[in-house]
Amino acid sequence: MRKLLAFLAGLLLCHAAYSAQLFGTVDAVTGSATMSDKAGGMYNVRRGQKIFEGYSINTAANGEMHIVTVDGGLIALRASTSFRVDEYKANGGTSDKIFMSLFKGAARSITGWIGKRNAAAYRITTPTATIGIRGTDHETIVIDKSDKTGKSNGDEPGTYDTVKEGGTVIKTPHGEAEVRPGKFVFAPKDRAVAPILLAGPPKFYVTRRLKIEGRVEPRKEYLQKHMDQMLGDRIKQVKDMPGEQVQDGDQQIGDEALKDPTKPGNLKEQGAPTPVLQAVYLSPGRTAAIINGREVKLGEKFGEAKLIKVQDSEVTLRNPDGTEETLKMNPAIEKTPAPPSHKK
Repeated sequence: MRKLLAFLAGLLLCHAAYSAQLFGTVDAVTGSATMSDKAGGMYNVRRGQKIFEGYSINTAANGEMHIVTVDGGLIALRASTSFRVDEYKANGGTSDKIFMSLFKGAARSITGWIGKRNAAAYRITTPTATIGIRGTDHETIVIDKSDKTGKSNGDEPGTYDTVKEGGTVIKTPHGEAEVRPGKFVFAPKDRAVAPILLAGPPKFYVTRRLKIEGRVEPRKEYLQKHMDQMLGDRIKQVKDMPGEQVQDGDQQIGDEALKDPTKPGNLKEQGAPTPVLQAVYLSPGRTAAIINGREVKLGEKFGEAKLIKVQDSEVTLRNPDGTEETLKMNPAIEKTPAPPSHKK
């Protein structure tokens, strides 16, 4: 009877999760982070977990996490951040959308096909501003508390936005301003003024120390290279659903019947001339490598070759004919030791 009750409970949880659109998959995490669903269930975040529309995520003071979204984007949540997926749809149609809220902390957002195809379908809302984009790589920061001087660690409370690539628009009831690459624009929390172009970055941005930021650029490059393929696969998956009459990928259907395009194993290696080593994981409970965006554990296969050795900055693959190939870490890519708290 207990087993039956547990089984039924599991079915209910699965049904509750899949009734919402899949937003993405946790691609990396370090330190502590939790997520909660619409029903109030709370979970510790681990790599590989699914994030659905309506989920809220909170990172601790030592926590960071990266999410690969269904539309091929990347969300990097920094320490002490509170974030929510408000609305999301990525079926490859004209009604695709990505609306998010950032209540405090910081989030770097690299847009996928939704933002690149329809900028109006992308939005980040904060307590003091709304951020729109023009197909971009940007970061939004929310300082939510003041100290006795009216500032927090030297930074005035409010919303900050900076752009690495592309452009954004930050809007408030008092006005709006464009944010160009390398610039910082600020919307104050306690002053009724239009967004302000700053002379330089806020102190928070300069003094922080990010732990897994080295993974972002190679992951971004890989996702952008495969985005058209991911979009095409998604549209085909939706249109091929039995019994569904889908036009332009717009009809929302249950994600349980779709392949997960954010799962590393579904990011195909076609078009890559050679395997590329992007990261290594070395810990007592985990020895693995990220090759062309896919995690391969020691002893597992990448294509027809088996991973037989994982070292600090290189790995060895053995081909079916017995020959061996050594992949070395690109100097621009940092190794990523697996934290002890995330052993499997």
